[in-house]
Amino acid sequence: MVKALAAAGTLETLQLINRQLATLPDELRGCHDLKYLSIVNCVIEKFPVWAKEFHNFEFLQIEGKIGSDNRGNFEADLFGDMPELRYLQLGLHQRKTRFPS
Repeated sequence: MVKALAAAGTLETLQLINRQLATLPDELRGCHDLKYLSIVNCVIEKFPVWAKEFHNFEFLQIEGKIGSDNRGNFEADLFGDMPELRYLQLGLHQRKTRFPS
């Protein structure tokens, strides 16, 4: 069902917990109305370049997984065109070498 909603581009809220998720699935790319994204206890290694197309984000939480690399490096301009972003939490990314502006 989630895959169908994502493919249709109608997904507005997504919470992923305890997944072996190294990056966001490509199916999410068309979800331009996505407002709430919570990724907790996942092994996020890379946020895709196309994630900056989510102009309607209001809430973004990305927490790594204890004991994993959790690189979580993001594009420098990831948040540059997200005027609605009100909540941002980036946690457990010990190897992060840079934060987006």
